[in-house]
Amino acid sequence: MPRSPSRDRSDRFTGFRGYVREPDRYARAKSAALLSAGVLVGLWLVVEAAHPRAAAFHTHGELANPHAAWDQNCAACHKQHGISDFSLSTVLNAQDRWHDLTCTKCHAGPSHHQTMDAEGVAFHDKCSNCHHDHAGRTASLTRIADHHCVRCHENLPGHTSGPTNYEKTVTSFASAHPEFKALRDYPPGTNYAPRKLKFSHAVHMFPGMGTGMSPDRIRELSGDDAARRYGEIRSKTPVALACASCHQLDAQVPTAADPPGESRQQFDQISLLLRGQPRAAVQPPRAAGAYYLPVNYDAHCKACHPTGVPGGAVGGGDNALNVAGFLVPHRLQMTEAEPLVRGGFWAQLAKASPAVAKAKLPGGRLDPAPAPDVTATFGGEIDRLTRTALAWMVADPEPAKAEDRPAAQGVACAKCHAFTGEGKAAKVEALPQHTVWFAHARFNHVSHRGLTCAECHPGTGPFTTAPPPRPNETEPVAILGVKSCQACHAPAGTRVEQADKTTTTAAGVRHGCTDCHRYHNGDRPLHGLGSPVRDPHTPQTLADFLSGGKK
Repeated sequence: MPRSPSRDRSDRFTGFRGYVREPDRYARAKSAALLSAGVLVGLWLVVEAAHPRAAAFHTHGELANPHAAWDQNCAACHKQHGISDFSLSTVLNAQDRWHDLTCTKCHAGPSHHQTMDAEGVAFHDKCSNCHHDHAGRTASLTRIADHHCVRCHENLPGHTSGPTNYEKTVTSFASAHPEFKALRDYPPGTNYAPRKLKFSHAVHMFPGMGTGMSPDRIRELSGDDAARRYGEIRSKTPVALACASCHQLDAQVPTAADPPGESRQQFDQISLLLRGQPRAAVQPPRAAGAYYLPVNYDAHCKACHPTGVPGGAVGGGDNALNVAGFLVPHRLQMTEAEPLVRGGFWAQLAKASPAVAKAKLPGGRLDPAPAPDVTATFGGEIDRLTRTALAWMVADPEPAKAEDRPAAQGVACAKCHAFTGEGKAAKVEALPQHTVWFAHARFNHVSHRGLTCAECHPGTGPFTTAPPPRPNETEPVAILGVKSCQACHAPAGTRVEQADKTTTTAAGVRHGCTDCHRYHNGDRPLHGLGSPVRDPHTPQTLADFLSGGKK
């Protein structure tokens, strides 16, 4: 009988029948892989039990609070894909399909700067490239990481299709941020050339403002209502203003239910100065508080500086008539003020000499009546008084001696305003709008009011000498530079050299790009969340909104 082939194979292992129990290198590798997998699974279970957000690592994760209503409704934000949307390329690129969102159903998604190049437009067309959700209920959708901004701003010319007026390279606020534009245009120590309003903080914060201004003096100029604003001060005590006398963060309009207190008293006192005007025009019901409400002449300036013209004398000798000065409305150009001044002098002259009103005058009574000689030149005298008054309003002459100061000194238009032209043709120059100095950034005064105002606005304190020297009425921009911000807003421990050459250690307060800068509406930075450009194109009903919007 022929020998079996299997016998030949088994004979090779004669004397070593347990060879199957000896693992080779392949068997050892499989065992090690199995053991490692078991250890990893065990560690995963431990992490799963110990870490509250571990589920987000292998599930979609919770949506942020604003989107919590659609936590279990993926179709509310993500575009649905059907069989026709799948191909070999889409299967291999499945990780990008979650970028297909429908954010514009609820958000207008206003654009960034129009000078972005084509690559930038394509990148920013997908909201999710910068805004990442599913990171938990308290995650912010708008406080994005700096690298999203630095992506373009580290080399801005390379990411724009045309010239740009913005800083070419910015990579970090703490270490690579330019000086504020206002200080680059008008460096510290120089006068602010575009200032069209003559004003000195040092004078106005000095007790009596250099002229001994007191409630009694205010009463002489503007009446009891204006003086009542300073009623807590003894009538002879010089008035001392503080920052809050003019700069107010919140209108604080009280209701009938509010108890009497400082806020109500201040509101009522200012309201007295606004008789005949809509109160909401200068005291809106509530303000956001980030920026100060605009300073208003009627509420903050008129008590000490009522606009008016000085009187004069008509005629000479024993027949001279003293015509009293009078107030004129604010916010008038000279061409608008001229007929009011002329009419005012006519009324004052008629009041000084009732006989004048009965004289034969153009447009007046025709019945003859005895009158002083002034009636013969009435029109000419009115013209002379009007010309003199308008010239005085434009020039605001400063008397050589304090005792020669007329009663109306400080109430002429030129006391505060700059003019172009002369005489009747003179025009008050328009004031620049600087309620918001940082047009392309946010700043919240409420967050910083724990510091004194002068800490960030140098030169806004009172004079320390009496009487104060002649004020600088074109004050420099009273904003400290970017280094003063970095004293707080930089990584903790960073050494920052200030403008006065002292060195501070940064406090570590957050310092990301989005803490100060908006992104959307780059070309119209002051259009905030309430702007119409933020409105969705098709507002929805409540039912549609909660279900994720219309398909």
